[in-house]
Amino acid sequence: MAQSNSFVLEQAEMISSYIDEKAGGVSKIAQQYKNQPMTGSADELINQTKSLANALNLESAARFL
Repeated sequence: MAQSNSFVLEQAEMISSYIDEKAGGVSKIAQQYKNQPMTGSADELINQTKSLANALNLESAARFL
């Protein structure tokens, strides 16, 4: 039981660290765009958003589960 709790705690700490890293990346991007006007067509903005999400690989935390 203690070994199981230790494993769960270790996994939780790894996931927390990984999420913190992702949040830091999102924060940096937000600062980059904070004072820039949004330009381009709706399709261009959607594609840019998808590219940024892929670059951050926001679903990658699932690899720990």
